[in-house]
Amino acid sequence: MVESKATMSDHHIRHEIRKAIFHDVTMSNRAREVRVYCQNGEVTLKGSVPTTMEKEKIAAKAVELAGSGNVIDQIKVKHHNYIG
Repeated sequence: MVESKATMSDHHIRHEIRKAIFHDVTMSNRAREVRVYCQNGEVTLKGSVPTTMEKEKIAAKAVELAGSGNVIDQIKVKHHNYIG
C-alpha cells in the first residue's frame, strides 16, 4: 500500500513537470522531448535543449515540484547545429 502511494506521488510529480514544459510556449520542440524520471520523490531530467534558458526553466519547475534536494539535472545544452 505504501509503495502504491509513493508511485502515485511520483506519477503526479512527473505529470506536472511534463505539463509545465508542454504548456510553456517559449519551449522548443527539443525541450518538450526532455525525459523526466521520478522515483521515490527524486526527479532525474535527461535530454538536450538548444538554450540555457530552457534548461534552467525545466530544472526550476522540477525543483518547485519535487524540492531542491530531489532533482538531478542531466540536461545538456546543444545548439541545433551541434553534431555529436
